[in-house]
Amino acid sequence: LERLLHEMLLALKADADQPVRATHADQAFTRAMAVVKTEFADPAISTQSVAAHARVSPRQLERVFRAHGTTIMGEVRRARLAHASGLLGDERFAQHPIGRIARASGFSNGSSLARA
Repeated sequence: LERLLHEMLLALKADADQPVRATHADQAFTRAMAVVKTEFADPAISTQSVAAHARVSPRQLERVFRAHGTTIMGEVRRARLAHASGLLGDERFAQHPIGRIARASGFSNGSSLARA
């Protein structure tokens, strides 16, 4: 019995030392977030375009994002707002009209940025 327990503990330790493999869903989420972080300013970004870049179906990607407590377009909006906030806080952009900053961040105009 002692030998059996010892072998079981060795097997558990060997399993624990193995790197944890990311699931397909985790990989899809990571790929999709990389797309969101690089393509947020594209006004044509959509669930379908992000899914195509992440190599999963739009429906599957929606489920993956829901499991992470968010949505694809919610993350796009968050990235756009973060970018706009950075530009608004940057002295080099102090003289730029709000509409230009909004468009550079992926919003259609200053009003859509203000609403977001």
